[in-house]
Amino acid sequence: MATLNEKELMNEIPTYDALVVRFSTKVTIDVLLAATNLKVIACAGSYFGNVDLCAAKNLGVAVINAPIGDNLSACEYTCCLTMALARNTMKAMDLSIARHWDPSLYVGTELKSRTIAIIGLSEIAKKFARCMSVFKPFIMCYDSRYSASYCKRYSAIKMELNQIWPVADYIIIFSTPFGSNQTYINEEILRACKRGVKIIIIGKSNVFDTIAMMDALNTGHVSGAGLDMYDEDLTLLKQPIFNHPSVIASMHLGVQTEEAVMRCGQEAAEQLINLCFPGTYYTSQSTVVKFQDELPHLVTSNTC
Repeated sequence: MATLNEKELMNEIPTYDALVVRFSTKVTIDVLLAATNLKVIACAGSYFGNVDLCAAKNLGVAVINAPIGDNLSACEYTCCLTMALARNTMKAMDLSIARHWDPSLYVGTELKSRTIAIIGLSEIAKKFARCMSVFKPFIMCYDSRYSASYCKRYSAIKMELNQIWPVADYIIIFSTPFGSNQTYINEEILRACKRGVKIIIIGKSNVFDTIAMMDALNTGHVSGAGLDMYDEDLTLLKQPIFNHPSVIASMHLGVQTEEAVMRCGQEAAEQLINLCFPGTYYTSQSTVVKFQDELPHLVTSNTC
């Protein structure tokens, strides 16, 4: 079934017990109120932002995800952003398009011996750390959930945030340490960062102050930024930072590969079947926002 808009989905959903969605399908409170038989929503990916989780919880609808299907694709894209910033790839490309062939204008740096800081040791971040270790940088990380010995498994030294900001050449943000809705890359933190730092943000669009980041980019305090995030209402597209010459910006492109789409769809379907018939498939543990004790004989609607 093709992607449905809100009105079409409201008309379609009342007869279904389960719904499988990708990022483009918005499951709003109005959709949930129309879904009188709905028992579970399976997100074909790790992202929940297109589902009104509060409304789903209040209405007793389970929401599950496919937590690992797109991890490799997201890791690869984070590596791409890191290396593109290191070598000034986008600026050099703009010069090439303008038929200006002077490669000395944008001399880059190697990653060897550079300091890469990872904020949030997610599954994507773990893969990223292992990939980056090939280039022999100094990798440090912050994640309050994990011990120093655990971080060391991924060639990363655990450090506190106030130790990271002044020394990191690259700051890669995979998750927020202070709560999912709190902006924490602000003017104060940017001032604490090493001059010339490069910042990459994967996932959420609300973790940084766009005005403070723009000022830091204009002064060169931040020498480059890579932004790949799900911007639900496209507010980032309207910000001047999106067009800054030192910024590589994309809308959730990291998980948009043929392989990730296939894996996430399969994983979401397996998670859904496991809810009805536990142990049918061996899959990674899904995040369950709300869980119903019994989900018998589901009739599913797939709106990927």
